[in-house]
Amino acid sequence: MRVRLAVVALFAASVLRGQPWIGPRGETTVSVIYQRTEHEGHVLTNGDWLRVGGSHASAAGFTIEHNVTDKLAISASIPFVAAKFSRNNGPNATLICPTCPGLDDGKYHSTFQDFTVGARYNVATEPAVVTPSLSVRFPSHHYATSFEAAPGRHLTEVQAGVAAGRAFEPSMYVAGQYTYTFVQKVLGVSTNRSNADLAVGTVLGPALSVHAFVDWQKTHGGLTSDFVLNFDNKASHPSLYRLHDGLIRDNYWRSGIGVGYALTTTTNVSASIATVLGGTDTHYGYFYNVGVSRSFNWKR
Repeated sequence: MRVRLAVVALFAASVLRGQPWIGPRGETTVSVIYQRTEHEGHVLTNGDWLRVGGSHASAAGFTIEHNVTDKLAISASIPFVAAKFSRNNGPNATLICPTCPGLDDGKYHSTFQDFTVGARYNVATEPAVVTPSLSVRFPSHHYATSFEAAPGRHLTEVQAGVAAGRAFEPSMYVAGQYTYTFVQKVLGVSTNRSNADLAVGTVLGPALSVHAFVDWQKTHGGLTSDFVLNFDNKASHPSLYRLHDGLIRDNYWRSGIGVGYALTTTTNVSASIATVLGGTDTHYGYFYNVGVSRSFNWKR
């Protein structure tokens, strides 16, 4: 029981994934998460890594989740994104590129991205906690979607999934999730995707936890790097080529480590770092996350 309660608290500020555990009825959790993404280059269709054209983004995500019952939680979130593109080969590049098209001018471009509203419902607690989820993501306003520095894709998505986890006395836990996302088609191109993740961690005392994780994504459709590198497609498929950054077939494996710390019984902080292990038609680089959450219980 001790490790299960600790995991519930320490997962509250998780910056990486949904969780199977749901807190007590009447509890509302507000989270703020900062994510830094350093794309150093591209992984091509054949798996080769091409160190050119890095893109760099900072995002602040704001989430509120309310536990309607001990089994049902509802949530809403929106990120504020600032992104830039650089032609040279380093994650710290500051090159200004006045000749680059559109947003890819080497300067940061920032805006709010997409709203996400969702619900989680716990269906089992023994021998493992099992919690299906359903969420809808939709643009908060009109924003540019072309080029590497675009803040998002401006597409409506419906995501269905299930998370499962189990705590092992005295201090271990395992948690994982699978989701399938139905994505609005663009010019007949589907970018529906499957995502899965697995985390294994340990609770070190009453306040600290550490974990290692692996994330996987497979896009069911999309454009390949081969399409992008065939520059004849600029003329033969101009609309698709203009939007290729948001329609790319993004398949990857990522892994990393994370830490969580309970400052108080209601305030938690967390941090993680991840990198790309491999994939096809994706970016490679590093992902840094820092989060803080505060819980309030309105139950009378």
